Amino acid sequence: MLLSVRIRHYLKFMQMRGFAADAVLSNSGLHAPSLNDPSCLVDARQCNIVAGNILQLTGDPGIGFEIGTRTGLDDFESIGAALTSATTLGQAVQLWSRYASPPISLSFNKQRHDVEGISSWSVEARGANIDDAIFRFYAEEAFGVGMNLGRLLGTPLDVRDVSFAFRARRPGRYEDHFHCPVRFDAPRTTLRVVAPSLQYSLSDWRRA
Repeated sequence: MLLSVRIRHYLKFMQMRGFAADAVLSNSGLHAPSLNDPSCLVDARQCNIVAGNILQLTGDPGIGFEIGTRTGLDDFESIGAALTSATTLGQAVQLWSRYASPPISLSFNKQRHDVEGISSWSVEARGANIDDAIFRFYAEEAFGVGMNLGRLLGTPLDVRDVSFAFRARRPGRYEDHFHCPVRFDAPRTTLRVVAPSLQYSLSDWRRA
């Protein structure tokens, strides 16, 4: 999401857990009151520092996943309205990727059939020039948000499989959420969805 919106969301999450804003924003050059100023600009470096602070404060390497699964449309602020007005799931995904995803590279592969004849689409997360722990934080947050976003838009995702290019931490946490095989220490970080398709009409769902 726009980085100032993202930092506000992180602050809200952490303050609900009892952490002070100053601790969450430490060494980032950001201050809580200024985040509400429309002219406030937050860059990726500052966002990475805040993500690192969250990891250090909580001591939970999987905290990004926890944040993602607890993200609602209201947390996207004005971007949430755009997501709910999208005509297809694919359009909502593209809007989310452009305006609301973490500061890592997310690539979406269009609908295709695998060797078993199963039609699916997928998303891959990549991180360049970023600390491994920070990449994990963002990747897990993105996949957690994706699952939650499908449910909030009325079209829960049927995930075929998930792969993470890092070691497992509390693997049960992931399997309970994705309801599919989850692989760790994989070559790539990917999530593959079999339904609904990217062409799924959200307009039809809203009329139902």
